[in-house]
Amino acid sequence: MQTYLLDQFSTWFPSLAEPIALLIINVAQIIGILVVAKIIKAIINRYLVMWVEKSQGSERATTLSQLIKTTLSFLIWFLVILLSLDTVGVNITPILASAGGFRPGRRLWLPKPRPRCRDRILSFLR
Repeated sequence: MQTYLLDQFSTWFPSLAEPIALLIINVAQIIGILVVAKIIKAIINRYLVMWVEKSQGSERATTLSQLIKTTLSFLIWFLVILLSLDTVGVNITPILASAGGFRPGRRLWLPKPRPRCRDRILSFLR
């Protein structure tokens, strides 16, 4: 049925057949990516709820489950955006390279602390 419709469309509008087919394929891929992301989030939420219930709803477990849920949600949506951009044809290599340069313990906006006077004197005496 789909090929018949595509063939009919290509006979009516020969210059638009390929772009429309690519658009339909890209939209279908993006919808598939979004569905998989929702399924993964639902599975993660189910396991986190079970984990909190198993720990009798302690405050620590609740806080950790919210932290894990938020972190994994951010990661999933970041991957969804990257996969969607890749599907559309955007080169995601620079985005991945710049995302790999971030380390949590690294200070990006503050200069390195200067050594104290005592540390300079001790390093001089060594």
